[in-house]
Amino acid sequence: MINDVAPPLHVSTTFRYANTLEPDHYSYSRHDQPTRSRLEAVLGAIEGGTAVVYSSGSAATFSILQYYKPERVFIDKGYSGTYSCMHSYFSPIDREWFKRVLTLKPDVQVQKGDLLWLETPKNPCCNLHDIAHYVHLAKEEKVPVVVDSTFATPVLQRPLVLGADIVVHSCTKFISGQSDVLAGAVVARNPVVARGFHSQRTTMGNVPGNMENFLLLRSLRTLAVRVRRQAKTAAYLAAFLETHPNITKVWHPSLASHPD
Repeated sequence: MINDVAPPLHVSTTFRYANTLEPDHYSYSRHDQPTRSRLEAVLGAIEGGTAVVYSSGSAATFSILQYYKPERVFIDKGYSGTYSCMHSYFSPIDREWFKRVLTLKPDVQVQKGDLLWLETPKNPCCNLHDIAHYVHLAKEEKVPVVVDSTFATPVLQRPLVLGADIVVHSCTKFISGQSDVLAGAVVARNPVVARGFHSQRTTMGNVPGNMENFLLLRSLRTLAVRVRRQAKTAAYLAAFLETHPNITKVWHPSLASHPD
């Protein structure tokens, strides 16, 4: 075991066995590789679950649909790329795919085969969902609750603690924070579910590159400092813009005028 403080960049695609009769954990990097494993361990620990990282946020989103195979998804607007994934998933199944993507409301009635998708804070206007409320509604029918926490990051919000089953991130955004990484992540509350995502990813091959793994590990070191400062700056800027004579409307959760 190498107790390196700064994680090295592993680029090898294959690994030698110390004993061919007892293969080591690493064999082929599409399945696992050291830098990616370290990244997943750190991100999982921060979120309070088991992480599986992907080549992009959209890859992570689509993997959730492939894993759960929902008959219907309840979602309330948000990032357009999420809807693109749902179109790609449902359109081969049903020509009227849009009837399977329904509006999420506080009094939603769910049934077996459904999936609740909460993006909170929501892109782009930072609308908020009460995660615990929807977890309660979904519990009786054992409907999975997925939370897209890209805007909040685990610094400001930990959906798994509130009972959500899955957290999904576009790591390209705040987790990376440097505009030099394209990646995504799924973090599962149940490690058995995470193993299912891992197996699916191994088959599909939508893993992030070695450099992306390395750079995300670098970014996680400063995540708390960056996000707290960004939140403080955003609140200051929102308050300033709301009083500006040339600005009609400002959306930000820190403002009393925000609907949520």
